[in-house]
Amino acid sequence: RPGLALCAGCGGRIQDPFLLRVSPDLEWHVACLKCAECGQPLDETCTCFLRDGKAYCKRDYSRLFGIKCAQCRAAFSSSDLVMRARDHVYHLECFRCAAC
Repeated sequence: RPGLALCAGCGGRIQDPFLLRVSPDLEWHVACLKCAECGQPLDETCTCFLRDGKAYCKRDYSRLFGIKCAQCRAAFSSSDLVMRARDHVYHLECFRCAAC
């Protein structure tokens, strides 16, 4: 579909021989697919995350939209063990009695 698609990054028509399709309805020029927060190019070396039609690198997506510890407000890594209490999630080391 080159020539028919509109770039989600710059809004221009994609007439390049290559385009990047991140979801069924969002396409970018190769040079326009960048993190909406930090501007890092999102290519085969960097995972791309979408939210509300904007693309983000993994670091910024986690920082902006990831679940955070209810005590220390830090994000979780994939290897963290967590404790859940109702609607809250804690690092194991952050899950302590508030009274003592």
